[in-house]
Amino acid sequence: METLVDLFKSFEKRGNEEVFIYRTGVRRFTFSYLDLHNLSLKMASYLKIWGIKKGDKVAIWAPNSPSWAFSYFGILLSGAIIIPIDFASGKNRAENILKLSRAKFIIQSIYKFEKVTGVKTVMIEDLDFILKSHKMIKKIIQPNILDIAEIVYTSGTTGDPKGVVLVHKNILTNILQGHNHLKISHSLNFLSVLPMSHMLEQTVGFLTPLYRGDKIIFIRTIKPSAIMQTFKEEEVGVMLVVPRFLSLFKNTIERELSQKHLLGFLRLQITKKIIVKSIRKKFGRNFQMFITGGAALPIDVFIFWKDLGFRVIEGYGLTECSPIVSANTFDRQIAGSVGKPLKNIKVKLENNELLVKVENVFKGYYQNAKETGKAFKDSWFRTGDFVDIDKEGNIFIKGRKKDVIVNSSGINIYPSE
Repeated sequence: METLVDLFKSFEKRGNEEVFIYRTGVRRFTFSYLDLHNLSLKMASYLKIWGIKKGDKVAIWAPNSPSWAFSYFGILLSGAIIIPIDFASGKNRAENILKLSRAKFIIQSIYKFEKVTGVKTVMIEDLDFILKSHKMIKKIIQPNILDIAEIVYTSGTTGDPKGVVLVHKNILTNILQGHNHLKISHSLNFLSVLPMSHMLEQTVGFLTPLYRGDKIIFIRTIKPSAIMQTFKEEEVGVMLVVPRFLSLFKNTIERELSQKHLLGFLRLQITKKIIVKSIRKKFGRNFQMFITGGAALPIDVFIFWKDLGFRVIEGYGLTECSPIVSANTFDRQIAGSVGKPLKNIKVKLENNELLVKVENVFKGYYQNAKETGKAFKDSWFRTGDFVDIDKEGNIFIKGRKKDVIVNSSGINIYPSE
């Protein structure tokens, strides 16, 4: 397996095994691996009718759903390049990304009040109906491992966003590395709430489960009540989150216990088991772990969830690395650490900044030689993060290089600490 199209080819063999569950709040829809296979081929056929060909760019500006998945693989099968846009982005940002990438087509959503105009488009919510009348494309484009799969635009808080160019080899390498590193042997139901336009959710919560043959659950609303109901009814086993979510979730549980005058009992060994059991029951019988990244996880939050009997697997990565650089494992989690580098990922420190070299690191920013030059030193990617590495190779993130304050004594002060 060398490309994402090779991953797609594995879906047909899984046949009627369930791959997606989509909960709209009113109805519950199920999709099999064969549905994913066939609808992706139909999506490629649909794009061909619109004149999309190899090398063209197609943007997805829509919320997580099975149709997002069909669109993703349909674009790849047509030989086009995916331009994922965070659904939380406003119209101006979406239009800027379309301009920078020169996308010829955009898949957007009826749930966005302001729509992008002036480019060929379809509403993602209409695809289920549209694709029913389409035949599956007969000839798919088989990409080379170094062909561009997608261009992911970074936040761009201080100017135009930079387009991270990721080839098939980058992404597939990281899928295999992450799967082998985490060492999760049993099948799981993944609850998808982070945007699939971000590489953390895309690689770890979307593509890796598809490689493993797992099931992914999408929900239209991410209200706490909808999430907790999904935990109970769908036998969720794992959920990708950012640290802030875990902190807010922790605060919610503590507030509820406090209102019932039970928070103090959580700290007493004799009553702790009873309270923990009642909390765990809300997550369903199969929930095992949170996987988190994107920011530092406070140690007290890690301990809180660990004491409830849940694993919190913290990792570290960047979009430019497809995205995982390091992670803890299913069997071992270290508080405050983002774990060890994945296999074949080389890391080194230069003035405390972490530098990375590996096959899943991108080659450059789209049509931006200046920023590409700044990002590398002698083929090593500059992460922009200051870290400590212990004797066992565990990485501890100290802070972003751009945020560090150096005092009059020459000592680095990290605002996050």
